[in-house]
Amino acid sequence: YIFCYFLGENPKHRSFANELKKLTGFEIITLKYLDEFVKSDMNFGDISPFEVGPSEFVSLISNAEYVLTDSFHASIFSIIYHRKFFTFNRFAETKGKSTNSRISSLFKTLNLNNRLILGNENPSDLVKDEINYKNVENEINKIRDFSESFLITALQKK
Repeated sequence: YIFCYFLGENPKHRSFANELKKLTGFEIITLKYLDEFVKSDMNFGDISPFEVGPSEFVSLISNAEYVLTDSFHASIFSIIYHRKFFTFNRFAETKGKSTNSRISSLFKTLNLNNRLILGNENPSDLVKDEINYKNVENEINKIRDFSESFLITALQKK
């Protein structure tokens, strides 16, 4: 299935999901109306569970064939569980409350810029581009090693 976790109200994200569904034949599981009523969610998705806690949320991501999201945290879990995923900007870059920069920064650091959907990308062009999770894990390990070294040094200085 394709797991869709959209916090923002953007019909283009849902159109992308529907195109991916046509391309792959996978059903769409989506969590609706999380922050507010979103009109474009009314007829979106094949399955819409409402009783979803943290463990169910993580399970929906870890068992999905694809994850489509505008959420930083859903992107992180997609990476942890080595899912095929695409992330959309939730906010326009000009919005003051935008949190797009943390997603952009993460993707740049892990060389995942091809997973960020910025405009009118076509799913059929993107599904061919596999994620090299070996390279992603190597980058994560470099960051982890640097962080551990920094903490050890800082704690030894007291």
